[in-house]
Amino acid sequence: MRIVKDHNVAKTRIAFSNVGTLTGRSCELAAALENRRIDLCAVQETRWSGNKSKDRVGIVVSQRFRDSIAEVHRFDDRLMKVVVTTAEQRLHFFSAYAPQTGCCEQVKDDFWMLLDEKTAEVPMEDTIVVAGDLNGHVGAAKDGYRCHGGFGYGTRNDDGERILEYADSHDLVIMNTKFRKRPSHLVSFYSGNAQTQIDFVLVRHRDQKLVTDAKVVPYEA
Repeated sequence: MRIVKDHNVAKTRIAFSNVGTLTGRSCELAAALENRRIDLCAVQETRWSGNKSKDRVGIVVSQRFRDSIAEVHRFDDRLMKVVVTTAEQRLHFFSAYAPQTGCCEQVKDDFWMLLDEKTAEVPMEDTIVVAGDLNGHVGAAKDGYRCHGGFGYGTRNDDGERILEYADSHDLVIMNTKFRKRPSHLVSFYSGNAQTQIDFVLVRHRDQKLVTDAKVVPYEA
């Protein structure tokens, strides 16, 4: 996703990636992000060989923003954020990894309650970006949700309803649904013959005009 404050300021490029084990792949990931000129990347399912935990999240920061990181907060294995302070903005960048559909409802409730709480703590004048694997299908159509841009993919499910309700409650917009794209630039998960859109980037409704593009791109090793 690309964000630009005005025509005189360089674009901020934001990405997310479900990478699995980082052992032996951290250099590949860094090279792919550098090639795409990514400034901030939310990564999910990160772990190192020998580490049993697989639900961890991380954030990769470019050299450009390295000295602009004002705060780093790891709330739990599924949610963290960094705060980037520049002359133009104060940006709260969240990396989120929601529980899968098969997880128990209590685990899901705990995740969404925490994300809801931490989103509400961000000052209204600051910029928010929530990026990651939210493990729900928001569907192709808006169906009355202000946060949905009308260009999603597939059929909505209960976990997708959670995403939509969370977004609407904080006046966020799901940017993956704001741009008309072919399916290959919407689908973010493939399993056999099934293909779904479960990874999303959300920003404040007032900031959506700053986003110039949002799409899925092939991983480059």
